[in-house]
Amino acid sequence: MIGLAETILRQPAEREQAAIYVQRASRLLEHEVGDTHFQLIDPINSLASLACSKGDYLQAETLILRGLAIWKMTVNRDRDPSYQPSSPLVVPVAQSRESYQLVEQAIEMWEQEPTHRHYQIGYALMTLLKSYQQRQLYTAAEQIAQHGWRIGTQALGEHHPLLANWAIQLAEMSLERDQFQQAEQYCQQAEEIIEKTLKREHPLLTMLQRKLADLYQRKEMVSQIGKGAETTHDF
Repeated sequence: MIGLAETILRQPAEREQAAIYVQRASRLLEHEVGDTHFQLIDPINSLASLACSKGDYLQAETLILRGLAIWKMTVNRDRDPSYQPSSPLVVPVAQSRESYQLVEQAIEMWEQEPTHRHYQIGYALMTLLKSYQQRQLYTAAEQIAQHGWRIGTQALGEHHPLLANWAIQLAEMSLERDQFQQAEQYCQQAEEIIEKTLKREHPLLTMLQRKLADLYQRKEMVSQIGKGAETTHDF
């Protein structure tokens, strides 16, 4: 059920239908397994991604925080089967000090065991990064991207296609700050990963190449604006 909804989520025209589908599945699942079961993380991540794509960034962050709280509890249970939380699941308010602390704690736990349940936290942090970026919380977004890039490399190897997404996000943030050389380096890393790991017909290849083209176009536009300003100044 969740897998089908994940596929629908990738189609913009079907996102509202997908949201209803995932919400129903999530409620049924929660009724069966409880509100802290790790199986809830995937539908929560899907709903957060949908909220982010619709521009509802606070809702996306709220969902991601809930997923991270469950993920953290799950990892503690994995490490110690006798683990019992001292209190019910607590989800901090978005953009609060507690929310940033939860993100930091989750990243620290991920760093300790990079390959353990890495897909769920990687997916969540990528959505959270985009939410931060759209709200111009660039410092927080860049910290997540750098952690994701470094820990993802440990978990997946240097040339896993998912790392191209982290590289592109870092390139975009570098461009926002007019750090073109750094952006160029991240773009080159993304291109290298894409060329080595994906087949020509892979849909991710098309998506990533489109993003790279946009990045290079933005760089060229800013460069031309800069040259125009220099010419005007000379006169």
